[in-house]
Amino acid sequence: MVENIALFILKKMEQENLVKEENREEYIYAIITTIEKWSVIIGIMILGVIFQCAIPSLFFLIFFYSLRERTGGYHAKTYRRCFVYSMLVFLSVMYISSQIISVYYLLLITFIACTLIMWMGTINYSEIHMDNEELQNSKKLARYIVFIEFLFILALIYLNVYPLLYVYCCMAIIVCCISMILAKITKQEI
Repeated sequence: MVENIALFILKKMEQENLVKEENREEYIYAIITTIEKWSVIIGIMILGVIFQCAIPSLFFLIFFYSLRERTGGYHAKTYRRCFVYSMLVFLSVMYISSQIISVYYLLLITFIACTLIMWMGTINYSEIHMDNEELQNSKKLARYIVFIEFLFILALIYLNVYPLLYVYCCMAIIVCCISMILAKITKQEI
């Protein structure tokens, strides 16, 4: 279904002479990944609205995708699995977030996740296959982002901002770290 939508969009772009024939496959890939990414984002936001945590859900998405785009992580074999896994992970995030009793334990786990992310940096996939310079730049950027995100969480706690915000931010870093570990365990890294 997603591929059919992508092909429809591409045909419209071709009719408007916005796409060159030799770049067709790249455009299809870009359109498909954009549709898939936004359907997951919209799905998570719908869950956030349903469970009355839309703003924390938005913070989760911002923190998670800012980091995930640089670090990589586990990739499901199909889009359908990716979508289902993403929704299940987010439902787990919402449940765990509602059960957090100690900010200190959450911060400790988040600090450990940040440390692991800084150590791993970026997962290099065969589909992306970054050269050494690209990989080093991506790792450096991932380390900066996780450091800034952790400082932001500390600022939210210090300013005594709505606790669910920093809990969801912490969960985004933790989920990203777990995803990276899963990618390594399942040998998705080259």
